[in-house]
Amino acid sequence: MSTHADNPPSLSDLTGQRVGPRGRIVNLPLWGWAVVVVLSLAWDRAFWLHVSIHDHDRAALLPSKDWYAALRILGFIGTWAGVAVLLWLIDLGHRGWWKRGAYLLGSAIAGGAAAEILKPIVGRLRPEETDGWYVFLDLGERISRNSDLGMASSHTGVAFGAAAAMARLVPSAWPVFLLGAAGTAMTRIIAGAHFLSDCVVGAMLGYACAWAIWQIDPRNRRAATPEAEASASAKGAEEGDD
Repeated sequence: MSTHADNPPSLSDLTGQRVGPRGRIVNLPLWGWAVVVVLSLAWDRAFWLHVSIHDHDRAALLPSKDWYAALRILGFIGTWAGVAVLLWLIDLGHRGWWKRGAYLLGSAIAGGAAAEILKPIVGRLRPEETDGWYVFLDLGERISRNSDLGMASSHTGVAFGAAAAMARLVPSAWPVFLLGAAGTAMTRIIAGAHFLSDCVVGAMLGYACAWAIWQIDPRNRRAATPEAEASASAKGAEEGDD
């Protein structure tokens, strides 16, 4: 006889919604990501010239704009820590109550951390430091001037890691989460803090981290089909009778 302790739920079980083929929300192959990165590199200079704000006085006013603050805060780990706490409180008392919050927070942290790790590896300065041209630091300077490096955007990595996680936890609302993350990326470009490609790579890293954490439990990879849901319900009823 199976027990709750012996058979903890997967994240697929906890969502209660159909996720899609093999549990994926967005199915962009690796070559597709490569094409997007190459295109973003080609458009970096144009975005710097026509989207970024170059006037320091105007740029200084951005944090006071409600729309800017609302979008940028999605790239702040503390925002998603708060949402994770809410998920823990909602799920408290159920088997695997910690999983949804841990998945969300882990994806956000991993996305931001991956972007920070990449910065000294690439060593490319932020566009605001170079008037929108590519400049790479020598290896010896990359650690001491880490805050001046832009590839990849950690705000975008956090936002897309969290958005990809939320898109799996609440599949019906995935466009809202991904549009919010894209808005976070745009705030970084508008402020002149990042090239377009910095944000594209940050988004890729965030999505990849959320995907990788999802794969930790093999049961998350299965499709949450109506048949699987019916089987799970029947199994739960049998356990209740026992």
